[in-house]
Amino acid sequence: MREARLCEITPFLRYFHTIQTDPHFYGGMVTPYDHRLFFVRSGTLKLRLEKDGAITETPISPSGLVFIPSGTSYGLGEGEGELDMVAVNFDLFWEHSHVERPISPDRSELFCAERVIERVAFSDASALNGVLILDRQRELMEVFRRMEEETERQEAYFRESQSTCLRQILLHLARTSACGNDAGSRRTVDRVIALIREEYDRPIDNAEIAARLNYHPNYLNRLMQKHTHCTLHQYLLNYRFDRALSLLMLTDLPLSEVAARAGFADVSHFSKLFRRRMGQSPGKFRIDQRELKK
Repeated sequence: MREARLCEITPFLRYFHTIQTDPHFYGGMVTPYDHRLFFVRSGTLKLRLEKDGAITETPISPSGLVFIPSGTSYGLGEGEGELDMVAVNFDLFWEHSHVERPISPDRSELFCAERVIERVAFSDASALNGVLILDRQRELMEVFRRMEEETERQEAYFRESQSTCLRQILLHLARTSACGNDAGSRRTVDRVIALIREEYDRPIDNAEIAARLNYHPNYLNRLMQKHTHCTLHQYLLNYRFDRALSLLMLTDLPLSEVAARAGFADVSHFSKLFRRRMGQSPGKFRIDQRELKK
């Protein structure tokens, strides 16, 4: 088992194909040797999975997405309506990119674990360590369309472009799994971020942001932690710090002015925070940046 972080993946797309019929592909349960993605564009797919010795069946509606890691048994059953689906066979890393031909899954009773291309355990994206099913992923339609076009045209660097599309999809899966698929919560977080971007240079705090948006500060704090992995205060502080970095590198403003324009209460507080994060004073950082440009 390979341990990895999500930022390390370099997906290799082995096989891309569309299916426009009822999925009587394998009849029974099968187990793949590489990873699988299924994206339903229209119609309904019925996905069968084994859990605690029993077979469960889940309908996958249009814009539904399924991720199945290598070595995980599944079955595809007949759905309602005329099915139009994308299927992708891939690796998370390029080490086995020399194996370009499609690798068919075996019936589960014939599966040989030693033949699995790769097994990956993510330390920071646990949702991708098992089967993942997400509905209402319509925003990925265009990404799959680009991937299909690259596969058909096979122009220069098409595999690299496929990899970029695939990585975007996997990052989206990890983020949606971590943050949830609640559009209302996402809109609220967007409003918080927009307010911070507009007024970071004012002395705003959690209480004012919450009052402006008519929410309790604790609720907004939980939302921000879920969607950004930062508390509301940390997000505001990080945004101010990034603005200060830009001012240090791009202007000759005195440190007191940099701190004020970035929303810090005083230059002393800003300098302490800067030294803690960067390991040097703001003035030394500015000098070093100018030396690098010479």
